[in-house]
Amino acid sequence: NNNTKNIFERGQIDNFTFECYDLGKIEHILIGHNGKNLGAGWFLDWIEIDVPSRREVY
Repeated sequence: NNNTKNIFERGQIDNFTFECYDLGKIEHILIGHNGKNLGAGWFLDWIEIDVPSRREVY
């Protein structure tokens, strides 16, 4: 995460950057949380995955 604020706060955009081996064409992703903390409910408006080495955006 390259933000200076707390992550996962309402009304903000969080960006995460990581490196991994080439996954090929992304067909689906699974996103979730453990729901263990008070107020753990959250909503996801959208997600964008950029793959610069392949010039692809999902």
